[in-house]
Amino acid sequence: MIENLKCGNKVVLSFETNHKKSYTSYIESIYENQLLIYSPIEDKKFVNLPMEDTLYMVKVFNEKGVFTFHNAVISKRFDKGDYHFILLDKLNYVAQEQRREFYRLDCMVPFLIKDKNEETYQAIIKDLSEGGLLFVSNLEMFVSEERECSVSFNNKRITMLIKLLDKHNHIKPGCRFEYRAKLVFVDENDKNVLLDFIFDSQRNYIRKNQTAIAQNKLDELDDKFTDKLDEELVNKLID
Repeated sequence: MIENLKCGNKVVLSFETNHKKSYTSYIESIYENQLLIYSPIEDKKFVNLPMEDTLYMVKVFNEKGVFTFHNAVISKRFDKGDYHFILLDKLNYVAQEQRREFYRLDCMVPFLIKDKNEETYQAIIKDLSEGGLLFVSNLEMFVSEERECSVSFNNKRITMLIKLLDKHNHIKPGCRFEYRAKLVFVDENDKNVLLDFIFDSQRNYIRKNQTAIAQNKLDELDDKFTDKLDEELVNKLID
């Protein structure tokens, strides 16, 4: 079932002996019976998961379902540039569950939505998934209406048909209304563009966090080095 997975898919790791505690990451690369994932992060620090003789349950989430693997091991842990990875090996596929919910991505993505007269109005997506979106706009619409809209993801423009599910007055200045909408139709190729955008955004998010951690470590080393130089200078002055 490895062939059904994609780079950017969400991964949740837990110990085979204890499923209550879990760690979230994302796939960077896929090999035969191996997954290269980003090292999980907690409290702005890398989680140093044990390797030897430790078995993990791995759940991978994508648009086709939730794929569960048992008795996986961490065979390697290494750095590549500013990024930290672990290699999952010996994944024993068990089951595919039907998806109960979609990926959700907090974002600020402008898009265009048509009114009944085919005129276009600007709106902003605040929350995006493969199943729908939360957006704000000055255009007043009504629940159950279907509207055509277009949006660019990674410089690729796609067209979608959405159905309005909910409407509220928007309390922040700039836009009058907030809507929740279901994705009614999108061409399969366009849907892949949407999913790639979600996965890329998730992967960029964890990369950004990893880069920040690496920079903090460098800053700490610089501070220690500076403190040591200052201490040596004081000792020389005293002598």
